[in-house]
Amino acid sequence: LADDPAVDGIVITHGTDTLEETAYFLHITVNTAKPVVMTAAMRPATALSADGPLNLYQAVALACRPAAAGAGVLAVLGDRILPATTVAKRHPSAVDAFSHEGALTTLASDAALQALAPARNSRIALPPEVQVLPAVELLTVAAGSSPALVRALASASLAGAVAGVVLALPGNASLPDAWLPALHDLPDTVPLVLASRCGGGISRHRADAPGHWLDAGALDPLKARVRLIAGLGAGLRGARLRRWFERR
Repeated sequence: LADDPAVDGIVITHGTDTLEETAYFLHITVNTAKPVVMTAAMRPATALSADGPLNLYQAVALACRPAAAGAGVLAVLGDRILPATTVAKRHPSAVDAFSHEGALTTLASDAALQALAPARNSRIALPPEVQVLPAVELLTVAAGSSPALVRALASASLAGAVAGVVLALPGNASLPDAWLPALHDLPDTVPLVLASRCGGGISRHRADAPGHWLDAGALDPLKARVRLIAGLGAGLRGARLRRWFERR
């Protein structure tokens, strides 16, 4: 569709549960100047006040706007335009379920839309021969939680079943001391991304971290996982993978 001259814009309908992951994956892997807009519905079509029809109408209207071209992947939900870089579902059932961070109204000016244009070199091309994406696991670290799963992932990585790991960490991506021995057991061929589970702000890299440990920065754990999958799928390793995370 992106290469079809008869297509001026693309609208994708999607379930709400994983929309933020698909949106971000497309945002960093699809290089097109055509508008790409995702939308969804929190209520079924049979509901008394279904939100799907208006969301779809507004998504199509946005995809028809020339100013949306080059703005990256956008989501339209509940009268708002949400950039793929910040869209996140924050409520399991409310109509207004998605975070408003970075949101524009559907009446946003052309200049506001154009300001969403991704930074240069913010996308990556997946080789056409890639049919299966790398397996990247996400673990959440909570108070008193055991690093036993890290040891299991270390064993799985030696068998080729795990290509990368993302940790959702408290605070400033803080690692419990009890987890360090298990994390150091991960092969240095398996990148480890440290992400804050706070949902905002920028986490900082540990000065004493091994070279294959990466900092998620402003990315939440879900988006950090998507970015790692895309980078590994494109064949990035070592310093090239680190630069991929640094240039978001």
